[in-house]
Amino acid sequence: MSYALSDELDIILGATTKHYCSCLFVSELSKEQCDRMFERAISNAVSEPELINEIKKIEVKIESFSKEISMQVEDKLVKSIYAGKKGCYLDN
Repeated sequence: MSYALSDELDIILGATTKHYCSCLFVSELSKEQCDRMFERAISNAVSEPELINEIKKIEVKIESFSKEISMQVEDKLVKSIYAGKKGCYLDN
């Protein structure tokens, strides 16, 4: 990914991990349901088709036991953690 998109990438990774954290651990929806909602949201939020395709290629790691969602691109690691009644928070 281009370093020119670095700030935008940080925002997108944070939003994506928070989406999956809230969707899976707060709303208790299936991964497939969360994927479909993410597809609709990212298509409306990002105007560059190239960037959308790159984002979709990034693996979303789900740790069910520790209730953590993480994504990593090169040296950037973004993680959202479910904290019970407080919901999900970014842990960077």
